[in-house]
Amino acid sequence: MNLSTEIQYLKGVGPKRANAFLKLNIKTFEDLLLFFPKTYQDRREITKIRDIFFDQHYCVFGRIENVYEQKVSRSLSIFTIEINDETQTIHGKIFRKVNPYSKKDLLKTFREDFVVGKYVYVYGIANIKFGQKQISIQDYEIVDNINTKTNFNSLLPIYDLTQGITHKLIYNSIKSIIDDTCL
Repeated sequence: MNLSTEIQYLKGVGPKRANAFLKLNIKTFEDLLLFFPKTYQDRREITKIRDIFFDQHYCVFGRIENVYEQKVSRSLSIFTIEINDETQTIHGKIFRKVNPYSKKDLLKTFREDFVVGKYVYVYGIANIKFGQKQISIQDYEIVDNINTKTNFNSLLPIYDLTQGITHKLIYNSIKSIIDDTCL
């Protein structure tokens, strides 16, 4: 493999995702390596829950204490995760529009990922509502414990995306290209 290799030949991409990459004008390995982020999120500082105030982005680490789902209306559900870091508890919220006529369960992944007793990094905007701290979760990573190696608490590049392409796919694809072509 070299830099002029078409992106579809990268492990985990294939023809379908290659078409999605094409919408971002990415055809080859070189195109992906030259696809620069539009901004960065600084997740290097893990904030203790007791130190969280409102209307700012925070990265929080803690143990999942409770998980529940609330159906607000026929088409809106809120998935809530209570996270404790030994200083306080924060309620992580994930909002999902649900099509009442669809058989696809959009919250299934969250139910499988967020298990009481596991540890989680969450990133999002925190605020205080009804006397409790809440964080609107934009991204998360489940880990075994605080010593688990992760890239979550780092300076994270944010890219322009299109349907079928996620930040995680871009990170992993770039890492794969670098590992395969540099070794």
